[in-house]
Parts: sequence; structure tokens; C-alpha cells
Amino acid sequence: MRYLQIKTGKLNLRNLNILRNNTSDNRYFESESGKEDFQYKSSRSSKYEHLNHIISGYAGYTLRYKDLSFKPGVRYEHTEQSVDDRFNSERNFKASYDDLVPSVSLGMKIGRTQNMRLLYDMRISRPGIWYLNPFYDNSDPMNISQGNSDLKSEKTHSMDLSYSSFSAKFNLNVALRHSFGNNGIERVSRLITSDSEKIDGHEVPQGAIYSTYENTAKKQETGMSLYLNWNISPKTRFYVNGRGSYLDVRSEGQNLHNSGWMASAFAGVQQTLPLKLRLSMNAGGSTPYLSLQGKGTGYSYYSFSLNRSFLKEDRLTVSAFCSNIFEKYRRFENSTVGENFYTQTKTKFSTRRFGISISYRLGELKAGVKKAARSIVNDDVKSGGGNSSGGGEAPQS
Repeated sequence: MRYLQIKTGKLNLRNLNILRNNTSDNRYFESESGKEDFQYKSSRSSKYEHLNHIISGYAGYTLRYKDLSFKPGVRYEHTEQSVDDRFNSERNFKASYDDLVPSVSLGMKIGRTQNMRLLYDMRISRPGIWYLNPFYDNSDPMNISQGNSDLKSEKTHSMDLSYSSFSAKFNLNVALRHSFGNNGIERVSRLITSDSEKIDGHEVPQGAIYSTYENTAKKQETGMSLYLNWNISPKTRFYVNGRGSYLDVRSEGQNLHNSGWMASAFAGVQQTLPLKLRLSMNAGGSTPYLSLQGKGTGYSYYSFSLNRSFLKEDRLTVSAFCSNIFEKYRRFENSTVGENFYTQTKTKFSTRRFGISISYRLGELKAGVKKAARSIVNDDVKSGGGNSSGGGEAPQS
């Protein structure tokens, strides 16, 4: 990984080179007699190497006039991906992407501690191996899934209007955001209604649910986010982070549509007690997430921790913690709706946690060490099998 930054006056030029090498070994065993004589099936297993190479260049310019700043920028990215399957060379594939990513921001200072900012940018979510791998997974013969090696990068345009205020005691950031995209990557499921349908050389039985991924979704999302940090006293801190939005996602080609409200919030209090004890209390939750063909389950949680540091420079820290102590298990439900079918998956997880942790810090902790002005954030790959996505936002100076 290499990161180069050159500043000439108000012109910013940057080059980024990322190389990822991932491997996966999935082995399938089957018993033909129904007994415990399981035999290894290479035809239904996969062992592959995934190479991802990204080269990009960014150019931006900064204009300032009194309390106003104007920052246009553009980034070009070239991505090469290749997958080699050692069990079946027919599963090997390559994919490449060329993306031009613009951004522009207008900022205004309001006094010494307040700022307003208007931002437009485009974010890129590259399909990860979960979405691309064409391996035909029929381990459950009535619930079959397969990746799509022809997927392209998902592009999302967004506009943000934000207000921030920072002081020693009180920090606040509020933002309005609208985003839209026309080639969103979504999981698409359908019911096999014919006696037997052949897909990619495989016979799919009648009544099975077949799922793959396509650049099929048109998305629009409008929402608001809030971050607040309040140092109530030298020993008490309160913070909250939340967002809410309305999502509309549709696929005209698949005749699918879903929409609704989503929200999430996280809040906590930190209190310094006598004897150098520190108490933290946190709670948060989310409404159900939405996808093109269904929704998941919302969640909530709470946690407590008590810690104290010892020795010179507080090198040794002992913590006791617990979370969700009044709820042993939590149930999650995920539903998928199609033109002529409805499926629901229910799972149960243990959520109660408690324990003790001990940490010891080695070396010196010097306040005079200056951190790098910029860092690389590898959030450009769309998360496998879920609804979260990263982005390839052009860096702002």
C-alpha cells in the first residue's frame, strides 16, 4: 500500500495504490448412504485466490476568500480483479473497472467555532468476492445462490448540507443528506416454477429459490444525522450519535419496489468516580433495515463497564464489563418477498456478555508525536451478503 501527497500552492495531487490478496477454502462433504461415511466432493467445493489491485490519482484545487472556501476535485480509479479456483478452472474470471469520481464542496466559517458546509460527491462501492464468485452453491438444494462476475461498481451521488459547532465543552454536528444511484447492487431472488430449469449448466428443481446479484436497483435516500458531545463537567461526559432516513429502492426490470423509514441511535455517559474509577454506560439500537425484496430485524443493546488504571503513567488497566444481562438470547428475522413467493429466516443468538479484561501499555506515550495529516480508509468494497456499503469518496484536503 502506497500513499503519496504533493502540495503546490493551493493545488493538491495524490496517488493511491492498493493491493489486496484474499484466499478462501470451502469444503463440502456428503454422505450418500445417509450414515456418517461422509465423502469429500470437490465439485461442490471451492478453493480460490482473489487478487484485487487498485490504482488511482486525485487532483483538487482550493480557493479561499475571507470566510469562504471552495474545493473542487476529481479522482480517476482503475481496478483489476481476478479469481482463480484450483478445483475448477471454468470458475476462473477477471473483472476490471474504470471510474471517474468528482467532488466539490463550499464551506463558510461562522465566527471562530462554527462552520457551514455544502458538499457534493460520488461514492463507489466495488462488488466484493461474495457478490462476484460464480460458484453455484446448492448445499441447500431448495435455496440456491450464485455470484455474478459481470457486476460493475455501484455509484452513489450524494449532497450534504452540514452545520458544526466545536468548543471545549460542547461539540455538535448536524447534517442533511440526499443520495441517489441507478445501478445499485442488490440480491435478486426468484421462485423456480417450471418442472426443471437449467441455470449455468445446473438443473434447478421446481420450488427452489434461486438468488444472485445484479446492478438493478435505483435508490433514493433522504435523511438527517446528529452527533453531540457534551462535557457536562470535568468528570462527566455525555454523547449521542444518531441518524434517520427514508429509503426508496426499486428495480423496473425485475418489477420490484420497497420503501420505508430507517433509524439508528447510540448514546452513552462516562463518569469519573472516586478512587480513579471510570464508569461507562452505553445504549443503542436500530429499526429494521430494508432491501429491494424485504427487510431484516431491528436491534437494541445496552452495556456497562467499570475500569481503573494502575502503575506509573497508568500503564496497567483493569476493566469489568457486561452487556444485555437481562436478555440471554435474541431472535432475528429476515424476510424476502417475490412476485409469487415469501420466505422468512429466523435465527437465535446468545447476546448476554460479561467479563474482565486486563491490558498493559508498552513504550512511551508522547503528546509531541504528530499524526499523519491523512490516512487511507479502505471502505470501497461493498460488504458481502449484507446491506452496508462503503465508498470511494475523493479525499478532501
